[in-house]
This record gives sequence, C-alpha cells and structure tokens, in this order.
Amino acid sequence: MILKRFSAMQKNTGFTLLEIVIVVAIIGILAAVTIPRMGDMIKEYKFRSEVRALVSSLQNLKILAIKENARSVLQVDPINDKYTTYVDDFVVNWALDGSELIKTTDLRAEGIEISSTFASPTNTFGFNSRGLPASGVGRITLANTSRSQDIVINAAGNIRVD
Repeated sequence: MILKRFSAMQKNTGFTLLEIVIVVAIIGILAAVTIPRMGDMIKEYKFRSEVRALVSSLQNLKILAIKENARSVLQVDPINDKYTTYVDDFVVNWALDGSELIKTTDLRAEGIEISSTFASPTNTFGFNSRGLPASGVGRITLANTSRSQDIVINAAGNIRVD
C-alpha cells in the first residue's frame, strides 16, 4: 500500500511538455513586445545624457571663467553637430588659439543635432571673468528623431533646461 502511494507520487512530479511550451511561448511574446522598446529607451537615455553633459560643460565654463579670470567660450558647430569649449586666455579674440582647448564633443555619433540662437555669427557664447554672459543671452537646442530639448542661458548667467 505504501509502495503504491510512493510510486504514484513519483509519477505526478515535474512539468508536462505542454506546460513548458506555453511558458516558452509567453516569454517569447513578452520579449517580442519589449525588445523594440528597449532601443527607444536607450536612445532616450543617450539623449538625456548628452543634454546633461552640455549643461555640465556650461557650468564648468562659468566656473573656469571666474577661476582663471578670463573669458570661457562654447562654440557650436551646427553643420557638423559638434560643440567646443575653451578658455580664451591669451588674447580675448573669441578664437581658439594656443593651448586653450578644453573639450570637443561630437554629437553626430549619437544621432543628435545641435543648433543655437546666439547673436554672434560663429555660434559662439562665452562667460566673462565674473561668470556673466559675455556675448548676450541665447538658447542651445539639442534634437534627435523623437524629441528636442532647449538649454537657455539668461542675462544673469543662469543655465536652465526647457
């Protein structure tokens, strides 16, 4: 009697083939739904990361202008989707010369376009030695295929993301 119960319990353990196929099908459906969205999430993450990096570069330029008692400059290249940051320390000429370069960032690899509304013809913005805008106020726009984000610099030198 005990032997019959024990052998019956052994036969009922485990999963049937049908149960395993159903679970694998459900996992496949969930993967098919979420994988395309993962690509969009990665694009969005990279876009937000580049916006934060640009804001950080602007804040760094403001601090460097005060620290170095010189003009710090951000130059936007909308044709090549790049921006360059440097401290204009020798001659205040709004040009990158000598060893002034801090960083050049290429946004094209991430599929991001950059543009600006600065008054200067060379899309250049700078902070003076007091941390105030040396070339007026402006707006930098970063855009990818799904959205755009504006970074605004006001007359007090405050940087905000719109």
